[in-house]
Parts: sequence; C-alpha cells; structure tokens
Amino acid sequence: MKRLFWSSHAVRRATFGAVLWSVYAGVVIATLPRVLHTDTALDAMLAFVLGLLMAVRINRAYERWWEGRTLWGTLVNASRNLAVKIRTFVRPEVEEAERVHALITAFAYGLRDHLRGGARLDRLPGFDENEVADHVPSAVVVAVYGCFRDWTAAGRVTQDELRMLDLEGRIMLDVAGGCERIRNTSLPPSLTWVTRIAVASALMLAPWAAAEELGWWLVPVAGGVAFLMLVAETIANSLEHPFGTELNQLDLTEISDAIEESTGEILGVK
Repeated sequence: MKRLFWSSHAVRRATFGAVLWSVYAGVVIATLPRVLHTDTALDAMLAFVLGLLMAVRINRAYERWWEGRTLWGTLVNASRNLAVKIRTFVRPEVEEAERVHALITAFAYGLRDHLRGGARLDRLPGFDENEVADHVPSAVVVAVYGCFRDWTAAGRVTQDELRMLDLEGRIMLDVAGGCERIRNTSLPPSLTWVTRIAVASALMLAPWAAAEELGWWLVPVAGGVAFLMLVAETIANSLEHPFGTELNQLDLTEISDAIEESTGEILGVK
C-alpha cells in the first residue's frame, strides 16, 4: 500500500509548528511596536545563513538517501544476475529452483528487516522456524554458498562458473555492508542542531520585521512560511535515515517484492 503524503510524520509535525507560529505572529501584531522591531539588515543576514545551512543539511541528507537507493539497485541487479547464472549453469530442478529463489528473496527481506532492527531468520522463506542468527544477511549468504558447494561437489558447476557465481554472492554482502555504514554513521550532530537553531531564530524574528507592512495578513503568511521551513527540516531528517518506513524514506518492501517477482520469473518459480 502506498504511503500517503498527508499522513507522513513530516507533514503532521510541520502543520503543528505552523499553527503555533501563526498564533505567535498574532501576538506580535498585538504587541507591536511596544516591544521590539528588528532591523531589515539583520533579517537579511539571518536569511542568508539559514539558507546556507539548510542547503548543506538537505544536500548531505539527500546524498545518504541516494547512496542507499543505489546500493539497493545494485542488490536488484545482483539478485537477477545470480538467478540467470544459476538457471544457465546449473539448470536446477523444480525443488532446487524453489530453494534458490527462496534464498535470494530471503536476503532482500532479511536485509530490509536487519536495517530496521527487527530481522529474524526463522521468519524468512527457505528457513525453519527454529533457525536463528545474529547477522541475518550473512546467514542467508552462507546458505547460498552451501548450494554452490553442493553443485561444485556434484560436478554440475565448473571452477570458472563458480567464480562467476561467487561474484554475485560477494556483491550481496557488499551491499549489506554499505547499507550498515549508512545506518550506523549519522551526520554530525552539530550540523543538525545549528540548522535547527537557525530555523527557530528566523521564525522568531521574521514576524517583527514584517508586522507593520503585512498587518493581520502576517498570521497566514507566518503559518505558511513556518510550514515550509519545518517540513523541509523534517524531510531532511527522514532522508538522513533512508531505511525507515516514513514517506520520504526508501520503500524497501517494494524493492524486495520486485526482487522476488523478477527472480521467480527467471528461475521459473511461480
């Protein structure tokens, strides 16, 4: 099921913040000019700094999101290549094809759950309910290499063909390692907090500079500006952690489903 935009955490959080800032703008209009009036030059400098920080924050977060998507694209290709090579080199029987298809599918779903902190080997296709592993993706690849070993011992795969199969198995583990690096290494916390402080400062000072010119129109304008700034910050936070389940994060289930469907078609498994 597709995730709805208006049900995302980013939109809910930004909407709540926009309402608060609209109320704040109303308070500013009611108290101006008795309390404070900011200089236009100060607002311009703050806007410049904020724009620079937001650009850096969003760009760095998007790079992490795109690298994650690239790694999962590599996994899709490796899974299909592995299925093609097995069908061509081994010419598996129906049960063997079903076993290999289950393992390839299990790796995709297992990696998805592993990155989200809830992977269990006994819940994946091709494994018994009493099988456990601390690192599920590695356990699945071990099972794949077990098939390689059996085919080589039976003389169904030559050494050259084994090396070609090994290439795809190594790519699968490389993808898992790359995704773990993204998950375990966040952006510097100082960059995140400085950006959030700049956003809050801009939203606090901007109404004082625009209150006289906009009047009560400042209320909806402040709400709209606050919504856009807060949703941009929240989306950047989602992109920074691309393997979750929020709207702006990668749909790993859809990618895993595509792997299951395409490799099943290649191996002749329904």
